[in-house]
Amino acid sequence: AGGQEIEEEAVRVCRELDPEPGDVYVTSAGRLKARWLLHAVTMKRPAEPSSPEIVRRCLRNVLETARVLGAQSLVLPALATGVGRVPRPSVALIFYELLVPVRDLQIAVVDRNEEFIGYLRDFIERSYP
Repeated sequence: AGGQEIEEEAVRVCRELDPEPGDVYVTSAGRLKARWLLHAVTMKRPAEPSSPEIVRRCLRNVLETARVLGAQSLVLPALATGVGRVPRPSVALIFYELLVPVRDLQIAVVDRNEEFIGYLRDFIERSYP
């Protein structure tokens, strides 16, 4: 939806920075209604398995980068639950632990897979009945 320019810029920046799993880098948002796109690196090579530790590092770095940029809101997908093969319940727990305490950013979590959203909702509802 953001256009090919995002992909082209992301490839260029990725080649320049050579990020490691857990890192985050920033590109323009192309045609999206956003100022930036934060790319959380969950794997070094395409389709390489990721891990909960990498997801945790990515999410911490996304929050830090958003704050440095002065962002007010974020939209986050379920990191590494697809080709990275990290179990959805594990990632949902990490999102719960790191995102629920955040008060300075408005955060929306989205995913194509309703199962992930259900896991996250369950963690929240158990803590805030």
